[in-house]
Amino acid sequence: MKRGTIRLLAVVLVALLGAACSVTRYIPEDAYLLHKVHIETDRETPRRERIPKEEFAKFIRQTPNKRVLGVNFYVWLYEQADSSKHNGWNNWKRRIGEEAVLLDENYTTRSAQNLKIFMDSKGFFRSTSAFEIDTTRRRRASVTYRVQQREPYHIRSLDYEFRDHKLEPIILADTVNTLLKVGERFDITVLDAERERIAVYLKDLGYYNFTVGNIEYVADTLRSDR
Repeated sequence: MKRGTIRLLAVVLVALLGAACSVTRYIPEDAYLLHKVHIETDRETPRRERIPKEEFAKFIRQTPNKRVLGVNFYVWLYEQADSSKHNGWNNWKRRIGEEAVLLDENYTTRSAQNLKIFMDSKGFFRSTSAFEIDTTRRRRASVTYRVQQREPYHIRSLDYEFRDHKLEPIILADTVNTLLKVGERFDITVLDAERERIAVYLKDLGYYNFTVGNIEYVADTLRSDR
């Protein structure tokens, strides 16, 4: 191995060790660096109905900083920049590095609420979401979100109401192409897609002023049998 390569590796190793030891040095006394975020899904929900973790992850408001070999190198690099100087070297550190993500329990609470709302939108109205925060002496925090989907609601029946009765025979004749099927799981995404489909269908027939806003839906979930 060439001497230059060895020196470069030594510099990188020293930088990583420095990042591992001092990354929390500039964090306020009452704050914690967000170290890990984990989502525990409901294993009791059948696999075919289970929402993938990747879908839940979209609704988490705070995620940890990027790491190199498990070390917060980018946070360390950002902290090395002198805030009083705006030369190329310091600007590079701020551009490549990342400001430390500090745990904010308001975001954590809102994330748990988002998870519940998302599960409701997919028909899991009896779902629950909760979180747990673990902290260490090194002022790092790990957040675990726990979601339980439970049994979903399914579509029992579909009914149509028309304010403009001239549209009734036109739309009912096209229900063979509807995206909504009796027996399938309730899903707001599909309901909204059906609104879009009907609006496009009517525009193709010459109703150019008709929009998605002309279509509303009401879902009755008060029955006890889901």
